[in-house]
Amino acid sequence: VIADAQDWFDTPIYPIFMGEASVGNSHTFFEERKIASFSSYDFLPIAIAKIITYKNWLEDHMEQLPTTELKQAPVITLPAGKKLLNLQESMDVLTASGVPTAPMQMVGSQEELIKKATEMGYPLVGKIVSETITHKTDVKGIVTGIHTQEDLIKAWKELTAVTADEHMYMQKMLKGHELIVGAKRDHIFGPVVLVGLGGIYAELLKEAARFVYPFDLYQFKRALKHTKLNGLLKGFRGTKPIDIDALFMVADAIGSLFAHNPTISELDINPLMIVEGKPVAIDARIVLKNSV
Repeated sequence: VIADAQDWFDTPIYPIFMGEASVGNSHTFFEERKIASFSSYDFLPIAIAKIITYKNWLEDHMEQLPTTELKQAPVITLPAGKKLLNLQESMDVLTASGVPTAPMQMVGSQEELIKKATEMGYPLVGKIVSETITHKTDVKGIVTGIHTQEDLIKAWKELTAVTADEHMYMQKMLKGHELIVGAKRDHIFGPVVLVGLGGIYAELLKEAARFVYPFDLYQFKRALKHTKLNGLLKGFRGTKPIDIDALFMVADAIGSLFAHNPTISELDINPLMIVEGKPVAIDARIVLKNSV
């Protein structure tokens, strides 16, 4: 009766049959007649609200959306037999993928330390060299604000004491807003890329946008406008606006890296420093699937 009545009306009829096995055939019947039916009063208003939201979104975005395609990724050689890449290996993978990275030097003696520091110029940042420690701040494995040779030697002694290793990494100290770009492999959706506030506040604030790869620049811009990153995109307290096209290229490169390298299970760039509006990877962590 309800299905026949629908043929006479332009306004849709939404039958609600509450129950489980006893009304299962009824829902199958309505599905075959292309009539939406519901098993609870709660589900109908939720569905209608989503329809209205989508309709309003379409009215605000009538321009044709660009298509998304998997980009061709460069060939990346990953170290064999490892579960966790060290910092140098992780940064090398990012560079090969087209992500801008901050230059980094590894030194193994006080003489080499002073020589490389002179070549790079102060101020500098020192980091531990480790095959297992990835959260360096937890073990005081980073020293910033190295302005003099005295600071440098002190930092080297502190960092090498953490790992009992004579080596440490050095980078030029950069200033800017800190973001995080990461990715994980979802068992349903595949590569999912995250872009959000980074640095030591990443886990505290948890402010991020997530993208199922592949995604396009339009989707990227629209999603970020609904996060606290939107203020940084426009420029904040006299700083240059973030080059969102360049930021998109980083996120897209990470998605492509995941799509073409199934052995990678996790990746974090934290921080991705925004220097004069441009993104630069400062630190990275890449986790591989267990070797078979």
